[in-house]
Amino acid sequence: MRLIKNLTIEQKNELVKLTFRPSSPVCPLAFKLGKEIKDRLRRINGVSRVMIDVEGFVQSEQLQQLLSSE
Repeated sequence: MRLIKNLTIEQKNELVKLTFRPSSPVCPLAFKLGKEIKDRLRRINGVSRVMIDVEGFVQSEQLQQLLSSE
């Protein structure tokens, strides 16, 4: 579904950056999926930070703010 793009791993595998683009601008699962993506990445041994940019979603700012605060 191409929900994730621009995936990079930096700082000796400690930082993962990506862009999350929900399947539609009004995707009802966007908040759940964004949180799940972040939670799963944080479980990877050695990953201490995850940065997610959100695009193509009507509530991109709110979702990005939520994901940044965790």
